[in-house]
Amino acid sequence: MEQIGAGLAALGVIGPGLGIGILTGMATSAIGR
Repeated sequence: MEQIGAGLAALGVIGPGLGIGILTGMATSAIGR
């Protein structure tokens, strides 16, 4: 159970981080054009 909890916690932290990274990546690529 602890490993599952740690996995969920990691997803909770990494998930939004990936979303922000994708948004910033799209924004920078759009500005680059």
